[in-house]
Amino acid sequence: MGSSDFSWKLADHPKLPKGKTVAVVVLDGWGEANPDQYNCIHVAETPTMDSLKKLLLKGCSENGAKRIRVHILTDGRDVLDGSSVGFVETLENDLAKLREKGIDAQIASGGGRMYVTMDRYEVFLGEAPHKFRSAVEAVKKLREEPKANDQYLPPFVIVDESGKAVGPVVDGDAVVTLNFRADRMVMIAKALEYADFDKFDRVRFPKIRYAGMLQYDGELKLPSHYLVSPPEIDRTSGEYLVHNGIRTFACRYSSIILDAIEQVGGIYVVTADHGNAEDMVKRNKTGQPQLDKAGKIQILTSHTLQPVPVAIGGPGLASGVRFRNDVPDGGLANVAATVMNLHGFEAPTDYKPTLVEVVHN
Repeated sequence: MGSSDFSWKLADHPKLPKGKTVAVVVLDGWGEANPDQYNCIHVAETPTMDSLKKLLLKGCSENGAKRIRVHILTDGRDVLDGSSVGFVETLENDLAKLREKGIDAQIASGGGRMYVTMDRYEVFLGEAPHKFRSAVEAVKKLREEPKANDQYLPPFVIVDESGKAVGPVVDGDAVVTLNFRADRMVMIAKALEYADFDKFDRVRFPKIRYAGMLQYDGELKLPSHYLVSPPEIDRTSGEYLVHNGIRTFACRYSSIILDAIEQVGGIYVVTADHGNAEDMVKRNKTGQPQLDKAGKIQILTSHTLQPVPVAIGGPGLASGVRFRNDVPDGGLANVAATVMNLHGFEAPTDYKPTLVEVVHN
């Protein structure tokens, strides 16, 4: 599409009216699977529902870095809880190979994603109360605490034989955060870059050279230096709708949204971004729940590849609207055109096709 003939103006849908309030509800981790005791959607009364890359270490060493410190986060949410031990052991082996080449490479600190840096709730401790000589020892020992898991692993620091931290961030250091997902990194990026950061006491603010894997916040230009340019996303459905007079806003409470749709005579579209809650156990090759060394069922916290549901309804839905039967592989990419239709517009021709059609008897 050339820039000279581009227009935000959407054509009117020939059969669907404008003026209807449309709510798009995206459920987090709700897939479709056979009902059993491990399907939380089936059994719940009220269902509600990122491995360090060797290339960066290799690239640092090959480009002259002589001292490398890795500050790790244990996950247990997008990967299996307890997998931290294996990941740390693998990382320690990689660092040992670098040390064989004369590079001072060590793990310096760590902790669970929810306790340390990675999530979006401004709950960083700003300190590590536990001290260990190795990260493997730290993870194994701290996981022995009651109710401990990878997500909530207490923060720790690695020390030398004299009890001194092996890798504090100091003036002149270069710091890179590897995470590519923006919403999990904004807080730590602010702590590393902003002189007036006040969410916890940093004690000191070292003069470092900091870069993110990506620019985590385009409006804040945060961080100011990054390794990979952000993807250019344009002509989104939201932009089109706004340019065509549709006001949009976000709300996190799905039940309130659906109640409001009933009150205003609107339309709802309910779907999910991926599966998880429908199968909460890791399974072996025979499909049975997999057990750990202690004989306990291993909980699955990562996303599944199961299909996700889509439901369209509400008092404002025009009669004759039904799902098309010629889009057998429909998915999230088809939701944008569908929502545009329900607002009374045709979608751009290069969008994935809509999921609905209007059939009048």
